[in-house]
Amino acid sequence: MPPPRDPSTTLSSAHLSSQWDRDPRNARNWSTIRKFSTCLIISSIGFTSTLATSIYSPGTSSVASEFHISHTIALLPLSTYALGMGFGPTIASPLSEMLGRRFVYLATTPVFAAFILGSGFCTSILSAGTFDPRLKY
Repeated sequence: MPPPRDPSTTLSSAHLSSQWDRDPRNARNWSTIRKFSTCLIISSIGFTSTLATSIYSPGTSSVASEFHISHTIALLPLSTYALGMGFGPTIASPLSEMLGRRFVYLATTPVFAAFILGSGFCTSILSAGTFDPRLKY
């Protein structure tokens, strides 16, 4: 059983509320330019991540012909990306609740950029490292 609290040492909810109303970490206290820039950055991250799907999908026939693979194999990166977009929030959501959104954005955005950069410099379908070279495609 916890020890009884001394009422003189506890802060009232009204006092805590008034402190939060003046806290610079409270987004309602941010300047208009900071609110706008934060919204612009987060929106551009969302736009870029969905744009990546739209950019790749019309080029699957070019990927298939350049790498000498079937159209089905050329669609695998798109399918894998769509699965990541679908299941990624199941990991990112609890992390953002525990560690904060800022940490999640700062940790996942460079990883996203590294994977996009790596896929852009692939010279063969096997260089992505997602396919078994022993299989005949």
